[in-house]
Amino acid sequence: MGRMEDSVRFHLQAAEMRAMLHDLAGEGRSCNNAAIRLIALHRYDEARRELQRAIACKASFGHATTPWTTFNILSDLERAEGNPAAATAPASRPWTPTWPTVAPRA
Repeated sequence: MGRMEDSVRFHLQAAEMRAMLHDLAGEGRSCNNAAIRLIALHRYDEARRELQRAIACKASFGHATTPWTTFNILSDLERAEGNPAAATAPASRPWTPTWPTVAPRA
């Protein structure tokens, strides 16, 4: 279990570094990776926060940042939380580059 916790910590550190470098696409990837590990650790609220951040980071890049990977992870999160109806909702949401603007990391 310790290695998984370390993995989360390292991915979150990478996201912070990429935010400092204004690398939104990279920050989105790091948030995705952190969310995958957080779901495995059953830390669903934190995973949702990272996925929301990933969506915001990737929004301005359109399909170049493979937004469907984030929505697939979000679907996995919904299933893990026992909400199969919501698990299909992200897939039906259209991708638009006008989604949330990115605020600095808290």
